Amino acid sequence: MLVAARERLVAWRGAAAIVAVALAGLAAAGVQHLSFTTDYRAFFSEDNPDLAQLEFIEENFARAETLVITIAPDSGDVFDAHALEAVRWLSGEVLRLPYSKGVSSITEYYPARGREGELVVEPLIPDRPLDDDERARIRADALADDRITGIMLARDGAATGLIAHFELPHEEPEVEIQAVADAARAMMADFRTRPFSDGIETHLAGVMMLNDAMSGVLMGEAFALYPLVFLVMFVLLALLLRSLAATAVTVAVIVMSAGAAMGAAGWLGITLTSPSLTAGLVVMTLAVADCVHMLTTMGLRAQAGDTPRDALLHSIRVNFLPILLTSVTTAIGFLGLNLSDSPPYRDLGNLVAIGVMAALAFSMMVLPWWCMRFPVRRPPVTRGMHRALVALADTVTRRRRMLLTLGAVVVVAALAALPQNRFGDNYVHFFESDHPFREATEFTNAELTGMQYVEYVFDAGGDGAAMEPAFLRDMHAYAEWLRTQPEVRKVSSVVGVLQSLNQAMHDGDPAFHRLPESRPEAAQYLLLYELSLPSGVDLTHLVNIHKSAARMTVQLDTISSEAIRQFDERAVAWQRRHFDHAAVARGAGVSIMFAHIARRNFVSMLWGTGIAFGVISLLLLAAFRSPRLAAISLAPNLLPAIIGFGIWGVTVGQVGLSLAVVGSLTLGIIVDDTLHMLNRYARARRAGADAEAAVREALTQVGPALVITSLVLFVGFALFTTSGFLLTVHFGALTAIVIAAALLADFFLLPPLLLWLDRR
Repeated sequence: MLVAARERLVAWRGAAAIVAVALAGLAAAGVQHLSFTTDYRAFFSEDNPDLAQLEFIEENFARAETLVITIAPDSGDVFDAHALEAVRWLSGEVLRLPYSKGVSSITEYYPARGREGELVVEPLIPDRPLDDDERARIRADALADDRITGIMLARDGAATGLIAHFELPHEEPEVEIQAVADAARAMMADFRTRPFSDGIETHLAGVMMLNDAMSGVLMGEAFALYPLVFLVMFVLLALLLRSLAATAVTVAVIVMSAGAAMGAAGWLGITLTSPSLTAGLVVMTLAVADCVHMLTTMGLRAQAGDTPRDALLHSIRVNFLPILLTSVTTAIGFLGLNLSDSPPYRDLGNLVAIGVMAALAFSMMVLPWWCMRFPVRRPPVTRGMHRALVALADTVTRRRRMLLTLGAVVVVAALAALPQNRFGDNYVHFFESDHPFREATEFTNAELTGMQYVEYVFDAGGDGAAMEPAFLRDMHAYAEWLRTQPEVRKVSSVVGVLQSLNQAMHDGDPAFHRLPESRPEAAQYLLLYELSLPSGVDLTHLVNIHKSAARMTVQLDTISSEAIRQFDERAVAWQRRHFDHAAVARGAGVSIMFAHIARRNFVSMLWGTGIAFGVISLLLLAAFRSPRLAAISLAPNLLPAIIGFGIWGVTVGQVGLSLAVVGSLTLGIIVDDTLHMLNRYARARRAGADAEAAVREALTQVGPALVITSLVLFVGFALFTTSGFLLTVHFGALTAIVIAAALLADFFLLPPLLLWLDRR
C-alpha cells in the first residue's frame, strides 16, 4: 500500500504541488487578521488568581499603570527656583496626556498641619514666587515628611519625581500605550525648549515606559533580527546544499509552512504577543530538516547512478517514516506547552505544531514536482565531508569504550552543574545598559525610589472597620517589620496619613505622631483631611470608599522575580504569625504577578516536556518495534538538554521565563536527528549488516543531512545573541548549545551505545 501511495504521489506530483500552494495561500491569508499586543495582562489567563487580585485592587483603589518622571537639577537641590518651576510645569502638562487620571508630585502634595486646634491643609509649595528663606523652610519641612521622602523626593533633596497615573481602557492596549509614550516624549521635547529646563536632567520610567520599551525592542527584532536570521539561513543552505534549485525549494517550503502557522493565528483570532510572535521563525528553522533529508538522499542516489524518478522514490521510501515521526514528535513536544499557565506560550506551542505538520505536508507535496522538474544532480557532500564521516565511523567503532567513558563523565559533570542554575528574571536587565528605559530605571532606583512594587490589600471585615485601632495596629506592626527587610525601600499606607493627622490635630506635637486611639477619631480625622483636599485629589489609593479595606504599597529595590516571590512568602508567613485582626493578604501587582507566573510557567513546561518525552518514547518503540532501540534512543534524546543546562549553569546560571520553551523546541530537533540515525541503522540491520557496518552506513548516509541541519540551526539561533534584548539572547544561546550537544551526542555517543547494546 505504501509503495502504491509513493507511486501515486510522484505520478500526481503536479496536482499535489498546486493543492499545496493553494492551501498555503489560503492559510497565509489569515495574516490580514493578525493583531499584536504588548500589554502585560496578555500573559495571564482570565482565571489567573494574581490577575484577579490586581483587577480587584484597580476596581477598589486605583489602576496600576504609571509613568515616573525623575528630575535631577545640576544644582543638587530640587527646591531652587528653576527646578520648582519645572516640576510645576510638568505636573500640569502630565494631566493633558492621554488617559491621565492624576499626578503626584511635590507641587501637588497637600500636607496636614495643626493651627490653633484646627486642621489646615495647604499645598507644600505655594503657587507664587518664593524667596530663599521660604524655599529653605519648605525644603526642611519636605525632607522631614516621611510620606513623600523616598517616593517623590530623594532623602537628600537632590532629585524628585512626578508619578503620573493612567487608566487605560485596554481595548487596544498597544495603541493606547503607544499614544501615552509618544505624548510623554513630545511633552519632554517641549520641556527642553523652556528656559527653566536648563541644567535639569530628566528620565522617563514606570510601567508605561516598560511596555513601550518592550514594544520597541520586539518590533525592532521582527523587522531587523528575524530577517537577518532568515537571510543567513538562506546563504548557508545555498552553500551547504551546493544547489540553488535545492535551496529555492527548501526556502519555499519553510516560507509556506511559516505562513500557514501565522495565518492560522489570524484565522483563529489569536492576538500575538512577544512569545507567539516567534512561532513563524521557529517553524522556519524546524522545517529545514524535512527538505534537507529528502534532498540529501536524492543527491546521494543520483551520484550512485539512479534516475531522478528512482532517486525521488527511494528518498520518499527512506525518509517518509522518519520525517512523519519527527514531525509528530515535534508537534507533541510543542503541544506540551498547553500545560503552561501563560496563554502566549500555549499559543506558541499550538502555532508551531500547526506549522510543523504543514511543513510535513508541503515537503511531501511540493518536493516531488520540483525535483522532477529540477533534478538533484549531486549530493550536498564534499569529498572532505565524506572522508571526515568515514574517519568518524572508524573512530567510534575503535574507541567506543573511551567515548562511552568520556560521555559518562560529561553527563555526570552536567548533572553536577544543574543546581548552579538559579531561577529568576530581572526585567530591567532585559535591556542593554545604554537603553533609555534601563538608564532611566536604574537612575531613578539609585537616586529617588525603588521601581518595583508589591501591593497588599487587607480586608478589615466590614464598612468602616479599616479605621479600627486594632486593625490599624496590625498594619502598623507589619509596616515596621517590612522596613527591616533588606529589599524594601519604602512602605506607604493609610497608617502614615493617620499618624500625621493625629500629630497635626495636636498642634504638631511629635509625641502624638501615632495612630488615633479610637475608630471615630480616626474616621473623623480622615474625613476632615479628604474634605480639605482640592477637587480630584483623594485617598482612595490607600483606603477604599467604604473604609472596609486598606492598601499598603511596598517599594523594592530592583531585584529578580524569584527574589520578589521569596520576599512575598516571608511577608505572608509573618502576617500569619502576627495578625490578630487584619486578614492575611498575598502580594499583588505587576512585579509579583510575573514572579509567580514565571515560576509556575517553568514548572508546568517541565511537566509538559516530560510528558511529551514519554509519549515520544512510546512512539519510537512502536515505530522501531524494538524495545532495545527505543531504550537506546533515550540517551541521545535526553542528554543534550541536560548537558546544555549544565553548561548554562556554569557559564550564566540564570534561568528565566524565556528559557522554559527551550526544552520543547530542542526536543523536536534532537529527536529528528536521533530518529534519522536510528532509522538508517535499523534498515541496515534488517538488511543483514552487523552493528559496525550499520553504524558506518548511518553515519555516512545520514551524517551529511545532520551536519547541514544542525549547522544551519546552530548559526540561526546563535544570531539571536546579537539582539539587544536579554530574553532573546538567552533563548538563542541556550538553544544553540543544546543543538550542538545533540549533534555531538548523535555522532559520538549514540554509535558506541549501539555497538555496545545492540551487538546481537
